[in-house]
Amino acid sequence: EIQFEGGQTFQSNRTLTGIELEGGAVVASLLRQLEWSCSRLSVERMSNWASAVGMNLAACLPEAESSEEVAAFPGRLSILGGRIRHHEKACLGASSSLSKILLQAKKINPHKCSIINIKAPMKGNVVDETKITKCCQKMGWNISSSVKGKISSTVGEIDIIIENGDIGWEPHIFILGENPGEVVTKTHAFIDAFDGVAV
Repeated sequence: EIQFEGGQTFQSNRTLTGIELEGGAVVASLLRQLEWSCSRLSVERMSNWASAVGMNLAACLPEAESSEEVAAFPGRLSILGGRIRHHEKACLGASSSLSKILLQAKKINPHKCSIINIKAPMKGNVVDETKITKCCQKMGWNISSSVKGKISSTVGEIDIIIENGDIGWEPHIFILGENPGEVVTKTHAFIDAFDGVAV
């Protein structure tokens, strides 16, 4: 640990430098990907899709097996002042609920290492699955579903998961990709396609 004038300190350890351990560098890169991808989210598109409990973006390394190995933003992503903001930097173990869904999906579809949750579009009091399905068919996406956070189908490829909600569970859509950048691109594509689908 080096102390500079004014009391500021710099700790030279494997996590900060990423030199002593390759794993530290890989995790640091993952966290930077999350931060950069979050900055790419379009406020114009996302403004009607942010859920009441909060939107979040998560990612993990291919070998991740526990929630502590999944990176996300502590708390949630919010839209404030025309920007998507996070109160703290992305870190490991920051979203237990989103990480559980991601880890389940990764067991079925190992290449999917990133996920976002957005508000499910409703038709009356139920999720508009008809329009979601038409939208996904148009895009060539595979749909799965979950009940109270447990994925109920086991298709080989998963692009989107519909959580219909229950008592204490808000309906959600989860969009998956190989990395956070792909998830953001797919989320924008889904919203654009959904807005253009007539039912």
